[in-house]
Amino acid sequence: MIVSFVLPVFNCEGNIKPLFTELMAISIKFPMFQPEYIFIDDYSTDGSLKEIQALDSPYIKIVGLKKNVGSYSAALRGLGHVTGARVVIM
Repeated sequence: MIVSFVLPVFNCEGNIKPLFTELMAISIKFPMFQPEYIFIDDYSTDGSLKEIQALDSPYIKIVGLKKNVGSYSAALRGLGHVTGARVVIM
């Protein structure tokens, strides 16, 4: 079963890699679930998007927004890319 994590991001450079590392460590403990991480870059002005792209994982989908819409709207846009049977919005 796929579990989708929807992760709106705005100017979170420096926090993305540690977050992803922790999420992957938790996911490994539950091999019955396949993770899907949907990062929505809410038009960050720092290096957040580059940091997400550098993760280079087959479990990641990246949605880049062309203007800042706020975390709620960014999360809603991320839901449009979910393929999992279960969804976690962080």
